[in-house]
Amino acid sequence: MAQDLLEQIKIPEYWLSWTYFQSHLLRSPLIGLNQERVNIIDHGRQNYDNGPDVLDATIEINGIRYQGDVEFHLAAQDWFLHGH
Repeated sequence: MAQDLLEQIKIPEYWLSWTYFQSHLLRSPLIGLNQERVNIIDHGRQNYDNGPDVLDATIEINGIRYQGDVEFHLAAQDWFLHGH
């Protein structure tokens, strides 16, 4: 279903990054593909060079904290297509 929606709505990938850094403007919480709640604890720093889109971020998914880099893709298969 999510992939079908992406095929109907064409948004640029940079919009994901902008939304991530402006998450305080969202009217509802971030929800993952498996309906998990995603909280941004520390946005980290935007990377303007090669590599991941964001460096040193901290996010919480279903109460579990993760720290590291963030990569944005419009479709899950892009993760593999880009060689990550």
